[in-house]
Formats: sequence, C-alpha cells, structure tokens
Amino acid sequence: MAAAIPARCHGIHLRLARSIPRTLLTPSHAFTSSTLRLSSPPSTASDEAVKPSVQLVAKIRKITENSVSITRARAALAATANDLDAAMAWLADDEARSGAAKAATLAGRHAGQGLVCVAIAPPAGPGGVPTAAMVEVNCETDFVARNDVFREACARVGSSVAIMGAGGELGEAEGGVHTTDPLLPSLPLSLLLSLPALPLPFAPAPTDPTLIQPPQPLSTHLSSAISKVGENLVLRRGASLATSTPSSSSHSSTPDAASLLAAGAHAHSDLPALYSPPNPATQPGVPPPARILLGRVAALVLLRVHHPTLPAALARAAAGGADPVEKVVGWADKVAAHVVATGGGGEQAEAGSAPVKVEDQEFLYGGGTVGEVLSREASAVFGEGTKVVLEGVWRWEVGV
Repeated sequence: MAAAIPARCHGIHLRLARSIPRTLLTPSHAFTSSTLRLSSPPSTASDEAVKPSVQLVAKIRKITENSVSITRARAALAATANDLDAAMAWLADDEARSGAAKAATLAGRHAGQGLVCVAIAPPAGPGGVPTAAMVEVNCETDFVARNDVFREACARVGSSVAIMGAGGELGEAEGGVHTTDPLLPSLPLSLLLSLPALPLPFAPAPTDPTLIQPPQPLSTHLSSAISKVGENLVLRRGASLATSTPSSSSHSSTPDAASLLAAGAHAHSDLPALYSPPNPATQPGVPPPARILLGRVAALVLLRVHHPTLPAALARAAAGGADPVEKVVGWADKVAAHVVATGGGGEQAEAGSAPVKVEDQEFLYGGGTVGEVLSREASAVFGEGTKVVLEGVWRWEVGV
C-alpha cells in the first residue's frame, strides 16, 4: 500500500502548479525520446572511430611473432587509419618510448650478473678471414641471466657486432672496459649501441617480403628487453676481431698464400643451446655467424696454420675425406675450452712468476703441451713442414 502524503505536501504541490504557466504544462512541450534524438547533431563518418581491420591485426601479430598484444595492435591501427606501415612505425615509436622510460627508471641499479657472447662469422671463402666479436651484457640477477629474453638479447647484440663491426673500428670505450689489443680492440659503446639489431641468423625468414621490418638500433633493442625483464641491462663492453689490422707481434691477422686463419670459441654454460645451428638460407642477404655462444666465461682463439704449399696441402687433405678448415676450427675450439677451464695460463705458473703461455701449458685433453698437440695434429692433416701459431687468445668473464 502506498504511503500517505502529508497534507502540507499537498499544499506545496498546489502552490507550485499555480505558479507555472499553463502553456508549459501542455503535451506539446513535453520532452520525449524523439525530440532528444532530433536535438543532437547528425553524426558523420569522420566523427566515428576507425574500426581496426581484423586481417591487419592478424598480420601485425604475425610480423611481430605475437609479441604485440591484440589490444596494442588494434590501437596502432585505429591511430593510423588501418595503414599497416604507419601502424608498425607507431608500435616501434611506442615501444621505444616505453622502453626508454623503463630504462631511465632502472638506470641507477647495479647490474653485476650477465653473459658474455662470442659470435663468429665464417670467412667469405677458402683462405678468407673470419669475423668475430665478443660482447658482455650485464643484468641485475642470475635469474634474468638465465632468462631466454635476456639470452636472446645478448645473442642479437653479439651477432650484430660480429656482422656490422667487421674490421674493428678503433676508439676509446665510453664508460666500459677498455682494451688496447690491436687484434681485438674495444669498440666505443656509442658506436655499438648505434649498430642495427640484425635478426638472429637462425630465426626463420618471413615468407612474405612485406613482413620484413627495418632493424632498430641496439640501444632500442636493449630498452625493449629492459621493459620485458624488468631489470637494468647494461652493455659493458664489446670488441670486434680486427682482421685487417696488423698485429703488434711478429704475426699479422691478414691472410697470405701460405697460411690459413681460423677462429674458434668456447663458452661455459649449464643451459641448453638457445638455438639450433643456423641455416645460411634462413636470412637472405645477411651473412650468418657460424656460431653464437653464451656463458659467464667465454674464450675466443685465432689460429694460423702455415704451410709452404698450402693450396696443395688443402687439396690433399680434402681428397682424403677431411675438411681441413673444419679441422683447424675444431683445434681452435679445443684450445678455447682449455683456456676457459684453466683461466688462460696463470694457474699453471708458480707464485710470483710470469704466466705460462698457452702453447706451453699441458693440454687439458692430454697428449703433451698445447703447442705439441697442435703441431702433431697439423702435420697429420697437412703434411710435414706445417706450423701452427696461436695468433690471439682472449678470455672474458662477467664482471672481470
């Protein structure tokens, strides 16, 4: 039952009714839904938000390997009127801004963990010169150092430096560890961070040419990784094998008709390989590094094999069913593993004495000293008169 209305309320209603003109109480002045609709200005196509194309959303997701969410893909297309190229540029700018902002907030935090990456690109042909690079990228925790996002970021830095930094442009490292080794000179951090972040050679190439996007600088690539892992990441140092620069020793890193240069490497890690062996056909136009190795400790070895009639020796070795270049690379790899395990020569020297040269150390794999084993192996493959020289040995450890 409805509640009774007090008498004084009836009086108020009557007084209000008398004070309102009768014309305003007629039905012609009543507000209806139809009059409200007519009072709004007609909408136009320009006022309506652009509806993102479902097909273009799917294409953006394919281009970015699903790293861009559907929401962000729709926002990019809506902001660019369904222009795919403009949407990709919008996403790149947005990621760069957000990554830079995240990097700025974390910049002061100590990064004492990380990985060393060694990347080796094969020579252009028999008798060619190998290209290699070493980089160290730091993070804050061992947990992130074992994260695939961080490991892939390190791999892309090392691979890009090996490919783009061939020849080892000299310069003082800015804010990093500086080495004056003429064969493996430091590269300025500003130069390293400005290099393009090339696609990893083992990544499948897009079947649609329109899906290929221009690479961003390594600085942007690292900022993007920072936003993903949530830690401060620092490119501490980087160096490129300067195979066109004469060595300060009696040897030179440039090839000659009677010698063969090969680079080998080893990295200590308890994690499975980040990638499968590269297929040179996966990235047309991008010379793939033969290997990309990651670990807390890594070594790079440059080995030279001398023979007075090297072309004939190579032909004889190949006729015997062996790939002579692969043999030399295998020797360099074993020496690199020896260097990683033994610390590079200081552990076998007596206290207070000079470190023992690598070639004079007892080889970790047995058979005598490193020099004796290499000489014996080389003579078996190339014949008598073969000499093996360790042109360069480099061992890097995170934080050292």
